[in-house]
Amino acid sequence: MRTHGSCHPLAVAKVRAHAAALKIPVSFGFITPPVLETARDALFRILEEHPGARLTFDLSGGPKDLCMAFFHLSLWVGAKTRYTLPGPGGMEEQAEFGVPGIPVAAVVANRNYLLVLESLARRPEKAMEDPVTSLSRSYLYNQVAAYYVPKRTRGVKRGAAQPGTAGSSEPRTAVQYELTQGTFSNILRTMTAGGLIEECHSRGTDRKRMQYRITAAGSLALRLAQIQSGQPRVT
Repeated sequence: MRTHGSCHPLAVAKVRAHAAALKIPVSFGFITPPVLETARDALFRILEEHPGARLTFDLSGGPKDLCMAFFHLSLWVGAKTRYTLPGPGGMEEQAEFGVPGIPVAAVVANRNYLLVLESLARRPEKAMEDPVTSLSRSYLYNQVAAYYVPKRTRGVKRGAAQPGTAGSSEPRTAVQYELTQGTFSNILRTMTAGGLIEECHSRGTDRKRMQYRITAAGSLALRLAQIQSGQPRVT
């Protein structure tokens, strides 16, 4: 299912050809002012008639207000949003807007996400050292386990209590929760599905030797999360 921001004959022909190649039906509708409300209602009809449809918005042509309306709606439904830019030698290059799979607010609220992203975003201390592009699952596990904070503490195992802050007037102890391998797998699976990190593995690699690296979306989410939480930038 594809929704286009233009009724130009060439754009219509491209959509028809694309639909024919995929062997799916195609239909067209007209968007009239007020643009946002009309585009929204058209989207509602598509979702009602085709539940579970994968949506793609092409913003390469058409009026500015229509493109902006579709871009706004695409963020709500997690659709792929494509656009075309002039390339070298007059050739067009297509690109995609990356819709956040995990909101920055969720990254800020989940210290475990931040620990994984911070570990993957670190750069070598010396200029002559090669940057590390990926880290092993076991290394990331150790980084998160040392500071693990569960979203729900009920039913979570507790480890040995850690001493309180040095110089504190009260002998407080900090509760240390145990990070299980299953819970850590869920953290990595959620972050991978959300596009913040990606797996880099070869065939036959077992789970503990799996390598991960941060994505462009993950780097953006980390920097925004650091700004929102007032944390220093990881370099």
